Amino acid sequence: MNWNARIKTQMAERKRRMPFKGGPYLFCAGLLLASPSICEAVSTDGARAGHRKAAKITRAQPAKEYGAGLNEQQSLRALESEISRKLGSSIQASDYPEEARRQGWSGTTLVGVVVGADGKIKQVSVRKTSGFPLLDEQALRMVARVRIWWIPQRLRKREVNVSVPVGFYIPRRLTTSTSASP
Repeated sequence: MNWNARIKTQMAERKRRMPFKGGPYLFCAGLLLASPSICEAVSTDGARAGHRKAAKITRAQPAKEYGAGLNEQQSLRALESEISRKLGSSIQASDYPEEARRQGWSGTTLVGVVVGADGKIKQVSVRKTSGFPLLDEQALRMVARVRIWWIPQRLRKREVNVSVPVGFYIPRRLTTSTSASP
């Protein structure tokens, strides 16, 4: 069979399999003016249409801002978590005061944080002490340097008070005791 005859045979076979002259893409292009979502459904789901139900076509809704559905209590907890997360990601070994480390002092300071209407930390104070003034002062410095990027929608444009725990703990090293065997 020569080249031209082979192409003609292939074209005739394609026409026989596709009753619509332009195929699904021309059909899709014709529907593009009517509804882009129908065109998308034909091109992506055409082969799998028999395996599942047709997708429901809905209009896009405006996206809700993250934190928009939270109540007051949930919003306050989310802000506390955000500040704690930011604080935790910026902690360095040098944040643990050397004197406290040498003395073996540890504890948790509960820091009160006032977040202003502009979203910046305005004031920090000790709500519950760790028992060591040096650790309390360091906790205040650490929280004061946090930069908040996100505030729940319900808490925006007003001053808010939250509490953030700051823990100072020296990890216990595993000690191995060697006993002399008789």
